[in-house]
Amino acid sequence: MQDEERRRRLSSSTTINSPFLYTVPPKVTATPLMSTGFGQMRSPPPRSSPRNSLPDYIQPLPCKFLTEDIDFLERKGALTIPSDSLRNELLKSYIQYVHTYMPLLDLDDFLRIIMRNDASRRLSLLLFQAVMFAGTAFVDIKHLQAAGFESRKTARKAFFQKARLLYDFDYESDRISLVQSILLMTHWYEMPDDQKDTWHWMGVGLSLAHTIGLHRDPATSNMDAKRQKLWKRIWWSTYTRDRLIALGMRRPTRIKDEDCDMPLLTIDDFDIAPFSTEVLQVLGDCELTHNVRYQKDLAMMFIEKTKLCLCISHVLSAQYSVLGHKFGGTTETTMMLVPKKTATEACEVRACDIELESWKSGQPDVTVYRPSTSWSLSRGEEVLHLHRGLLQMIYLTTLSALHRPQVLPANSTTTIEAELQSFSRAKVRLAAVEITKVAQELHTLDLTRYLPTSGVTVLLPAVIIHLLDIKSSDINLRSASLGRFYQCMQILQRLREIYASADFATSFLEAAIRKAGVHINIEPTEQEKQPQRVKPEQPVNTLTPPPDPSPECFIDPVLSLKSDLGNVEQPVDTNNFGVVVSTPPNSASSENGSLQNINHDTTVDDILNSSTDPSEPSLAEFMTLAHEADITQNDLDALINFDENTATDFLTTDDAINAAFTLPELGDDFIKGEFDDNDKKLEELKEIETTDLGMDIDGQAWLHDP
Repeated sequence: MQDEERRRRLSSSTTINSPFLYTVPPKVTATPLMSTGFGQMRSPPPRSSPRNSLPDYIQPLPCKFLTEDIDFLERKGALTIPSDSLRNELLKSYIQYVHTYMPLLDLDDFLRIIMRNDASRRLSLLLFQAVMFAGTAFVDIKHLQAAGFESRKTARKAFFQKARLLYDFDYESDRISLVQSILLMTHWYEMPDDQKDTWHWMGVGLSLAHTIGLHRDPATSNMDAKRQKLWKRIWWSTYTRDRLIALGMRRPTRIKDEDCDMPLLTIDDFDIAPFSTEVLQVLGDCELTHNVRYQKDLAMMFIEKTKLCLCISHVLSAQYSVLGHKFGGTTETTMMLVPKKTATEACEVRACDIELESWKSGQPDVTVYRPSTSWSLSRGEEVLHLHRGLLQMIYLTTLSALHRPQVLPANSTTTIEAELQSFSRAKVRLAAVEITKVAQELHTLDLTRYLPTSGVTVLLPAVIIHLLDIKSSDINLRSASLGRFYQCMQILQRLREIYASADFATSFLEAAIRKAGVHINIEPTEQEKQPQRVKPEQPVNTLTPPPDPSPECFIDPVLSLKSDLGNVEQPVDTNNFGVVVSTPPNSASSENGSLQNINHDTTVDDILNSSTDPSEPSLAEFMTLAHEADITQNDLDALINFDENTATDFLTTDDAINAAFTLPELGDDFIKGEFDDNDKKLEELKEIETTDLGMDIDGQAWLHDP
């Protein structure tokens, strides 16, 4: 095996130097670095300075690096620093969309060292490259293209490889810098069942964190107050990442609550102040560098996320286990969380539900998501709105994870009390609807492309519930679910520009639809010329203006009901065929895929057959969007359960949102309006035919990272 190839494949989970990683440089006496008797390791031969000079704000390479190691790292780009213009744009993206999600840096110090560039203080090259990698997901694509990258995915892979190579070569010895870097690297995902996936990197980072006592209360140590605050933020960044990875990948959590005594974060643990003058001179157009109110609101959101992740721990512990999933007979990943084989006690489910509702009702007002009343937001307001929406969707996803096992039991012989099952069915469906509403509003505001990988985590459970409801015998629920399914698939399609996980999620859903036998009878249409689109003169506050009153219109049987999930009730939007479509295919799209112009004339035909806007694929196109992914039989079986009892349990027509307890406001008012001539409307809906479809959505690792 060639030496270069061996290095490429190398990725140790520990920080051990091995002399066998390198060959002896040519024209140097081949003295072994370690004797055959495993004696003392000898010093490596001297090396010359690297041809690629690092800036003064970066720590020099370790003396242990051989000349050929440096040559290899140079050749692979690991020692290449972006131009100042690209670097600054990546830093802005990091400040707005990464640090707010994981505040694991002393950000002002980090930025000030870069701007001063005077060698008085220096940064870890590994940490710097990890920050650059994290920023590539959100920076404007034009900056990446100007640097020579064909796509965002290409840029993300290139920047990740820089960080990974430095880790593989044991560049960094400081364990805090290592933990910070590896946590950022957990946002990389390339292939399903990759041996070194998100979960792998999370384990590496957590192991290092434990070795230095990052999980312990720093108040008992002798470190200064500033460092104590940093350690607390790094630990809770680690904790929340562990919980969200478990929720998204269906892998066991690694952190045991009983083994930690780190106190919860308070607002005093954050540096709430304008950034230093040197930073403001370069990055001052980024509002978060100087707007103290925005900084405080985002800190409050992270604190609330840590509390929500404590609830996630209890939900996963109560409802899921690794014991129920099949294992053996394959080299693929088989360890994942699945619903417990025995029914969870109703009191335990209700206790978790009460805990979640208590978290929701106790949210500080600045962290509560509300649909935007303005079409035009400043960049800082966009960041706040995005993170409020993401926090709301994580809550809804947790709520769905709690109640799904009652609706779709892992064992068809499991007995679940009718009252609890009815209640859980209502919760699951409402969670799916509310997730779609939040995601669609963010999409309309051009914000979904700024979602982290958790955006895929929260969308997939909602998509599958909508897919199940497309099978419903109730025409109103069925047609509304078709519209929501399409909305979610549009958003997933937008996320494919950034994340490979969205690629595989879309491909997986397409393959799952085919295997499950969901048929949408669609006659392909010829592409029409792209129509001219004009932005509306007045801001549109509802996603789609409601149509004129008509006996042919009906109100969405789910959205028309008051939700106990904390959202402000919004007008229900339907087109003339009753399908809820907040962003019709024939609408103007921004460069990021968000829709700024609403087409009032969209019909079911448009939804199913639209091909006039290449940026918004039609549902027909989604059916043939199979990405070149290796979707295995094991993957499909994990998602789709052909036990017809499972599907029947979920799709009972009298369950509509009629839970027997704590949801009295949902009442009996199921259908608001009339829907005449059902046979005709069924034809207009293309006679969506399904076979018995049951989806074991808790047996699937979602093929992505959160």
